[in-house]
Amino acid sequence: MSKHGRLIFWLSVAWGLLGGLSHAQTLEDAIFAALENHPRIDRARADLAAAREQLTRAQAQFRPQVTFQSSISATRRDARLTDGQDFGDTAEPYSSSIQLTQPIYTSGLKPVVLRRAQLARRAERYRFQDEEIQIGLEVISAFYDVLIARERLEIQTELDRLVFAQIHAAEERFRLDVGTLTDIAQVKARHASAAAARSAAASDLGRARRALEALTGFALTEPDAPQDVALPAPTLDEVIARAKAFSPALKSAQAQYDAGRMDVLTAARRNRAQVSLALQASAARESSPAIERDDDVRATLSLTVPLLDGGANRSRRREALARRNSLAFAMQEQVLQLELFVTDLWLSHAAADAERMAQRERVAASELALEGVIKGQELGLWAVTDVLDAMEQLARARLDLVDAERSKDDLIGQLNLVSGAMAE
Repeated sequence: MSKHGRLIFWLSVAWGLLGGLSHAQTLEDAIFAALENHPRIDRARADLAAAREQLTRAQAQFRPQVTFQSSISATRRDARLTDGQDFGDTAEPYSSSIQLTQPIYTSGLKPVVLRRAQLARRAERYRFQDEEIQIGLEVISAFYDVLIARERLEIQTELDRLVFAQIHAAEERFRLDVGTLTDIAQVKARHASAAAARSAAASDLGRARRALEALTGFALTEPDAPQDVALPAPTLDEVIARAKAFSPALKSAQAQYDAGRMDVLTAARRNRAQVSLALQASAARESSPAIERDDDVRATLSLTVPLLDGGANRSRRREALARRNSLAFAMQEQVLQLELFVTDLWLSHAAADAERMAQRERVAASELALEGVIKGQELGLWAVTDVLDAMEQLARARLDLVDAERSKDDLIGQLNLVSGAMAE
């Protein structure tokens, strides 16, 4: 079983064990649901079914061909002979024939045409698999967008709650004559800002969930974050090599190039000698006034050698050569795009990992700062606005940490998918 086949198999097993859509909450569930429900997969599957028919059609032209033909007519003839006598005749002649034709020798055309059809089918099969990979990449990004939006909403909600609690603290200090109305007004203004940020985060979560639902066909209520996602290989060069070996898009481009080579051979061999055998049986009744019955059985061995076609075949050969060259360049472009894509994912992951480490230190420092400001406020060293500033600094640090951590996991997931590690 191929790596791609193992990927689909294990996703199918996971899907069955978890009970389908109603319990789907993991990244694997989301990917499999998208592969089952997305219209692009249905379209690619239909294209694959159409490509499979090319081989049947290619085989058919070298198999026996049977043709049946029949005709019937009615005639009324009135004539005058040279001796002056009148002549009249009424007839209803009919005829029928059946012919069997079988190509015998094609100058090597048959294996080339069949090979070309097989390669076209293979290219479409790999294109179908690449469509699954592309949708999988979209699902991974959408899945982590939901996780990021959910965690950002949790942080904003917690900040809103903490700032709201400061309103009561400021009012209590004012009652004890250690605070001012200005403090209360400032806290309420900060709370309004925090509430607006929480509403915006809730809207972002709704949009992220809707985007994921559009891909998968179901809504995730509480998606489970993958744990300890690992890189597919320790170095960039190794990941690129694995991605090249796995890439369905690159395999499809290779199959298309090989099909283009077959087109060149087809154009060359179509202008060579062709030998076919034809067997025909025919029967006619009242075919003419002199012939009441005419039955005929014949066998014909035909040799066809094109001599002059106005340059059409040379044009077809030049066109096939140009298309083959174009497909070769397309394959090179596919390799380059894959290398650039994997490199971008790798470097973005490295940046996200560095950002994650920096934001962890920032969160730890912000937590210590907030703790110190709160103690200082109790001693009269800091004002309420200082506490609010420290809270917001901690919230922003936690938000940036969420972005960095989930972005890192998102990029690792994409690297695993494009390199085939998810199928292992």
